[in-house]
Amino acid sequence: TPYGTFKDNLKTFINVARKHKATPVLLTAIVRRKFNENGELEDTHGDYITAVLETAKEEGCMVIDMNALTREYVLEKGVEESRKLYMNFEAGIYDNYPDGKTDNTHLRPEGARAYAALMAHSIKEQGGELAELLN
Repeated sequence: TPYGTFKDNLKTFINVARKHKATPVLLTAIVRRKFNENGELEDTHGDYITAVLETAKEEGCMVIDMNALTREYVLEKGVEESRKLYMNFEAGIYDNYPDGKTDNTHLRPEGARAYAALMAHSIKEQGGELAELLN
């Protein structure tokens, strides 16, 4: 549950990272590409996004709201263009998927690169020791 075992597990991960002198960074889940009939992105993660944000605040660790960043990016791209970010493609493009694929959760290389850039930009904006590593 978002406000039960999920948050407890996040806190465990944070504590283990700190015990080993690592810097914990929490990320919310990326947006799923699920448009409704009005062209609006539907929320598919529910309270899990809020649970991550709350845990980061409670534990005083960096958080990157990838859900918000990727939601904005997908909306900017639009319904059709955003298909190219996710595992949506016709038959014959990839040997592993001879019949093509429709998957609005997992990313193609183009989407992974774009979302990694969003994450790196957020780290730089927040500053701190991790931002120094990106310079």
